[in-house]
Amino acid sequence: MPACKSEKTRGIIDGLLLVSLVLAWVIPAAAAAPDQTHSLIGPFYTNDPEGLVLLPNVQAKKPVAFNLSIGWVDHGRYVHGYSAVTQRQWHVQALRWGPASGCSRMYWMLGGQRKLHVQWQRIRGSRSVVGRMHVNRPTRLVLECDPAWAGYGAVYQVHHTEILGWPRLAHAGLPGFVLKTSMAATQVISAADGKAFAAAAQGGAKSQVVPLGPTTRFAGMVFSLSAGQSLTLAIKLMPCPAGALASADNTLARGWAAYLARRPYASGDWGNFISPISVAANSGVVYVPSLRNVSATVVRSWCLPQGCLFFNWDSFFNAMLLSVNDRGVGPWQVGRQLAGVLHFQLGDGMVCGFSNWADNKMRLPAFTPDRSEPPVAAMCLWQAYERWPSLKLLKSFYEPLVRYHHWWFSISPQTHLPYRDGNRDGLLEWGSTKKRWQFTRLESGMDDSPMYVPGKTRKMPQSHTFNLDDVGLNSLWAADALYLSKIAAALGHKIAAAHYAAECQTISRRINALLWSHKLGMYCNRYWSRGKRHHLLSQRWSPTNFYPMIAKVPDVGRADRMLAVLLNRKYFWGKWVIPTISRNNPAYRYQEYWKGDIWGPTNYLAFQGLLNYAPPAVLHAFARKSVLLFMNNWNKTGVWSENYSATNGLAEHDPHYSWGALLPTIGLQAICNVMPNGKVRLDGTWNMHAKLYNIPILGYRYTIIIQPKLTEMLRHGHAVAQAADKVGFFILPQRQIP
Repeated sequence: MPACKSEKTRGIIDGLLLVSLVLAWVIPAAAAAPDQTHSLIGPFYTNDPEGLVLLPNVQAKKPVAFNLSIGWVDHGRYVHGYSAVTQRQWHVQALRWGPASGCSRMYWMLGGQRKLHVQWQRIRGSRSVVGRMHVNRPTRLVLECDPAWAGYGAVYQVHHTEILGWPRLAHAGLPGFVLKTSMAATQVISAADGKAFAAAAQGGAKSQVVPLGPTTRFAGMVFSLSAGQSLTLAIKLMPCPAGALASADNTLARGWAAYLARRPYASGDWGNFISPISVAANSGVVYVPSLRNVSATVVRSWCLPQGCLFFNWDSFFNAMLLSVNDRGVGPWQVGRQLAGVLHFQLGDGMVCGFSNWADNKMRLPAFTPDRSEPPVAAMCLWQAYERWPSLKLLKSFYEPLVRYHHWWFSISPQTHLPYRDGNRDGLLEWGSTKKRWQFTRLESGMDDSPMYVPGKTRKMPQSHTFNLDDVGLNSLWAADALYLSKIAAALGHKIAAAHYAAECQTISRRINALLWSHKLGMYCNRYWSRGKRHHLLSQRWSPTNFYPMIAKVPDVGRADRMLAVLLNRKYFWGKWVIPTISRNNPAYRYQEYWKGDIWGPTNYLAFQGLLNYAPPAVLHAFARKSVLLFMNNWNKTGVWSENYSATNGLAEHDPHYSWGALLPTIGLQAICNVMPNGKVRLDGTWNMHAKLYNIPILGYRYTIIIQPKLTEMLRHGHAVAQAADKVGFFILPQRQIP
């Protein structure tokens, strides 16, 4: 992620808006996926996560979007949209989402003790939505219909109990969009631009309506709700079932009950640490005009007002996180996510560090053809497959991931050297075709990591790479080969499966031969410079130094020595783990970004290796610390943060960054996980109480009950696996998802 986005967003401004949102957009799957009419309905406009966007036909030559946002007037100021609460003058106390499909619930804290409760539900078999808004204190509520993406514009006509919408170029005939309310508005507004609309809304003047025409692009209704009052509404893409507004309460109740019956969640000593996984992943699900579909950006605030940013490894992690959703949502969203990222894959196979960032205020390029990011794609696809197996999913993305895997060692036409093996020693280095040294460090995904120091770590002009064989990169490439082997085997490609398994073994031998320090008991990054081997190895350690365990590079003896380093408080262990630079490094004291902060992706990747070697006690401690680090902040402020302080455990930087949810995912994997050999690992050595519900594993949903020294898996109330005071490995049935 760009270092320029690392400024903190958690400063509190007295007397300003405190916002809390709980949103769960689920049931049915057709509400998220385009239906037979190619329509999409959901909170898919980047700046309006609290609202709805309705796209009647995303495959139309000139598609149109009707966008509804919810706002309110606070101390004479009209407030709406995500940008209002993420700018410096608005403090986000808590903002929570859930799976993006067919229903939602939201809670907004409007300052002080004022609360706004919003609930939506899509009507099955239709292109209509009903909703209800309830306030506990007097509130001046604003419903605003406005333009969405460029070229998708609509025009509106407003009345005291309805708003009608037409495609902008055909504002005649029957409307394509109708919003009806259960009570009359105290003020109605139509305007040509947002500034005029906001002025009218916050001024509280009499109704301002202009005749319907090509410039009536903003329309709204203002309601002065008293304490305890509710507003019910229905939104239709014509045609709409009769009586939708009258039956809204029943529709909302049924939809929410159905969601609660199937959502993955948890209870017990760690609280509900499962639901935030899908909450965080779905928080960024937005419509991408270039794809004519939805996909998950990493964080809405970085691509406002209407973009969808794809970072490479961040977005692949999103695909894996999305698989924790229920069957009706998870498999489809995984596919859309991977399609979104790989849509921008270059001809040579590289997946850019970021892409589709044309709409940003930092004047950065739309994509980065000079550099990639850590290769985790095959691992994320396979782990999503382990939750909802789909050979169609594997087949769809196998070839693009193969091309990406080969790119790292393929020959560059510019340098006539392998893209990322500049000294041809069979090991990879980070690189960038741009001259700036920092762009090469950005490819590591660790923007300001003290592992890479100007002067010592040099950019080599002949290769466009660092002069440093990188432990983390080579280990992830080995793991990429390992997971590609599994994908190839599942698809019946036996020769390819053997080839990628052999690649994993080959680079593992190179890592063992050149990057292991017997003296230090660790794998180390290695400089190219000539001299004694000991002086070539860097002692600037981060969690990436533990990545060799992911692909089982070390033998048991070496792994034991690595675990000793991990558990040594001089280096990594402590109340909060694991910092992104060792505690003995001078840069650790800064606790800023990759200079010591704890990050979800590095904890997660290190844990994938620990699962192969560490005893249960170490896995328990690591998982517990990761989960509690996340949950302490979630319970207080509802954030899934970009990173966390290693000294005080507080959330840092962007408060709503999707991969923060990798921390509770570690807890899920520590309890029950599908191992690389296909067996389900069930840990029965815990000393805690917890229940996990609707956990997707191999195409089925399970309940997992954890008691001291006993863990059970149940399906439909019947035990299918049990581990008593031991770690058990089980072969469970697998169901393919179409």
